[in-house]
Amino acid sequence: MEKRECLLKLFFMGIPISVLRKYLLLDKELEHVEDFLKKADLQLNRSSISFLTQYNSLPLSSTLNQLEKQSISVITSFDDFFPQLLKHIPQDPFILFCKGDLSLLKAGPKVSIVGSRTITTYSKKMIQLSVPSLTNKDVMIVSGLAKGVDEAVHRCAIENGGKTIGVLPAGFNYLYPKENIPLIKFMMNHHLVISEFPPWIPIKPWHFPYRNRIISGLTKGTYIIQAAKSSGSLSTATHAINQGKDVWVAPAPFFEKEYEGNFQLLDEGVPVATPNSLKDYF
Repeated sequence: MEKRECLLKLFFMGIPISVLRKYLLLDKELEHVEDFLKKADLQLNRSSISFLTQYNSLPLSSTLNQLEKQSISVITSFDDFFPQLLKHIPQDPFILFCKGDLSLLKAGPKVSIVGSRTITTYSKKMIQLSVPSLTNKDVMIVSGLAKGVDEAVHRCAIENGGKTIGVLPAGFNYLYPKENIPLIKFMMNHHLVISEFPPWIPIKPWHFPYRNRIISGLTKGTYIIQAAKSSGSLSTATHAINQGKDVWVAPAPFFEKEYEGNFQLLDEGVPVATPNSLKDYF
C-alpha cells in the first residue's frame, strides 16, 4: 500500500491527531503501521473493534469519492502540492482539504495579513494602501476569512487582481462566518480555500487559534493590521514568531483601544512596517 493511502486511512480512522503525529515522527515512511496500530489499541484502552481491523476494512476509495463529489481535493504531506513551509512548523498538519486552485499552494511568495473582526476606517485605509502594493509584486495574500480585517484583505486582493488563500476553522460543511459565505464560495471557484479539518467537522472554539498556525505557516511573514488587547490576530503573530517567521505590525493611532494589541507587539520588539516598507521585504 502506498504511503499516501496509508496516511489517509490512519487519518480517517479517527485516531487522535496527537497520537498520530507522534507516530509519524518515529516512522516517517509508514513502514510499521501494523505495529503502531497494535500499540495504539493498548495505549487508548481500545476494547471494541481493533484499530488494525478497522484499518484493513476502512473503505478509503468510497470516502475519497464522496469528497471528490463535493469538489474537495485532499492533499497529504506526501503529495507534490503540499506546501513545504508547513512541513517545518510546530504541530505541522499532514493533510489539507482544499477547494479551488491548488497551484496557489506552491506559488509564492506569500504574506499573511490579519486583524480584528471589528474593522475601523483607519484599518480599511491601511489595507487599501498595503495590499495593492503587494499584489503588484505578485505576493499572494493569506488570511482567515473572518469578518472585519480578514474579509477586507481578501476582497482587496481580489479587486486588485491578486491571488488569495483563505484558511477555514472547520470543515467545508460548516462555512464560517455566514456573512462571508458568498466571498468564500467565490474564492473556492477562483482562488483557494483550505482546511485541515474533514468537511464533517463543525466549528469548536479551540479551532480558531489552532487554525492560525496554518495562516502564518503558509507564508514568509505575518502583518498585523489591527489588534485589540485580546485579539485573535495576536495568536497568529505568536505562531509566526514560534515558527521563526517574520512579523510586522502596522502603524496605529495612539490611545485607541482597537489597537492596544499593535502597541503590545511593538513593546515586545516586533518591527513596525508601513504599507510602503512592507513590500520591500518581498
